[in-house]
Amino acid sequence: MLDLVKATSLNKFDSVVKEFGGDHQELMRQVNLPSNLLDTPEIYFQYADFITLLNLTASKLSKKDLGLYLGSKQGIEIFGSVGYLIKNCETVGEALLNLKRFFHIHHTSADIGFSVAGSEVKLSFNINIKTNESILQATDLAISFGLNMLMTLTSSKIRYDSIHLQHAEPDNKEDYRRYLGIMPTFNSTFNGAVFNVKVLDIPIDKADPKLFDILSAQLTSSATGYIDEIPQFVENFVRQNIASTSISIEEIASVMALSVRNLQRYLKEQNTSFRQIVDTVRNKLACQYLIDSTLSLTHISDVLGFSNYSEFSRSFKRWNKISPKEYRVQYSPRKRFSRSLKYGN
Repeated sequence: MLDLVKATSLNKFDSVVKEFGGDHQELMRQVNLPSNLLDTPEIYFQYADFITLLNLTASKLSKKDLGLYLGSKQGIEIFGSVGYLIKNCETVGEALLNLKRFFHIHHTSADIGFSVAGSEVKLSFNINIKTNESILQATDLAISFGLNMLMTLTSSKIRYDSIHLQHAEPDNKEDYRRYLGIMPTFNSTFNGAVFNVKVLDIPIDKADPKLFDILSAQLTSSATGYIDEIPQFVENFVRQNIASTSISIEEIASVMALSVRNLQRYLKEQNTSFRQIVDTVRNKLACQYLIDSTLSLTHISDVLGFSNYSEFSRSFKRWNKISPKEYRVQYSPRKRFSRSLKYGN
């Protein structure tokens, strides 16, 4: 999978850093990002570097709420042509469907989950890359920005039933109530928000259907071929549902209106398989939980759909050459901090 995001994701980064006494160019230099990146918003750079930059900046500025704050400052314009498209949809529901459909044009390292069950809508943000760094700041930024975007699309008419974050409850948890409006559920199975289905019918002010048709045609013409997109669709589906149900290839084939044999053949043509994709999703999510959450190892095993902890531990060792417990000790910021206090280094 490509690990890319458009430079527009750094919108307001320079002004926010300056506001708190920092030098954004020096911070970017330390992550080996070109100083002119902010002047070329349509080019792509590695999302892993974006995660590193946010973590470094939060540390240097001693600002634990950096992601929340920066996200609250950004607007739909960071999506470029995709942003213009969703602003010209007739309803909020149509806007969210098109954001999910075209999100990969802005960001290839994450995806949007959007589902309706009864009277509830679940909107989620999922980071797809495997990293040994905390993604807390990047996740907080995405959620803060996403809720800010929904407030804009609904003309501030939306009310959230709940907000969820996969990372552990931080020391500065009251900041989350201040930025997000309500206290989120931490150590959750997804990052996102739940709200009433009636929100989807809210009309978007000043939407231009003609402009929407033009933009939709332009974006559709640049989309990747269907066969090439199948592995990504399967990975996104598994990631969005693995915590709530046991995922089978039969279920995914049914959702895609394909036979199991054809789905297997298409995946093989893309040099992968259903089992490889499930393992990839489990490994990425396991690493994120071990670094950023305080869920027990057994709980993480259950969330990822393993029959028992021993199976999870064996699989994790096969993927990473290290046990889940050892990985958490080595990479979790909390564990590193605890060791430094214990050993005085």
